[in-house]
Amino acid sequence: REVAYTDGDQELKGLVVWPDMAEDSKTKLPGIIVVHAAVGLQEDFMYWKLESFASLGYVAFGADYFGKGRALWDRSEIMEVRKPLAEDRSRMAQRGVAAYKALQGLEMVQPDSIAAAGFCFGGMAVLDLARSGLAPDLRATITYHGILDSPDLGSRSDGQVNGKLLVFHGDKDPFIPPDKFREFEEDLKRREADYKIVRFANGMHAFTRPEKVLEADRESGFQYELDWHQELMPGSPC
Repeated sequence: REVAYTDGDQELKGLVVWPDMAEDSKTKLPGIIVVHAAVGLQEDFMYWKLESFASLGYVAFGADYFGKGRALWDRSEIMEVRKPLAEDRSRMAQRGVAAYKALQGLEMVQPDSIAAAGFCFGGMAVLDLARSGLAPDLRATITYHGILDSPDLGSRSDGQVNGKLLVFHGDKDPFIPPDKFREFEEDLKRREADYKIVRFANGMHAFTRPEKVLEADRESGFQYELDWHQELMPGSPC
């Protein structure tokens, strides 16, 4: 279903998918924020990912970072929409906090058991949320072929990371040269983050998308994530 929420004066529209067990009003389930790639929330890839997380027993909340209500396929429009968030990364983090609070407010969600996952642009977005220090109940963050950097998120985020981080990265991603990757990891160390990085030696950008990877590779990576989630959230149904 669609969920309207706001970030300041910006109206946003998220998508929520939940497993059948959530229909029982007495059942509270862990929630996961799922952040879209550069084209926005409304695309088949994101619908698939939301369904996948819900099938594992999570209330999956598709966050809306652009507020357009549709997928953006024109590059100039994408850059225009992303620019305010890219230029002010504290604003990016705040957009994530809005989704975090919207998910926590859903009646079927266990508010102290929240995770986040993001793809490409969304990978950068969920990292900013975790590094902001503004999501105390964020227990786990996963980034898939995200934009890895070391942004200035404001003084509140210095040295503070909410929850554990799991980073899936392709070493041949053209958007993340080796020096940028090293800076990213050094920043995590400076913040004393609890993190794991899984590197794919021949991985390019967007390696989770069906047209970019073999089924066996995709399933292998997803199983790694499941094992990690079971370790972090032993009470979760997945």
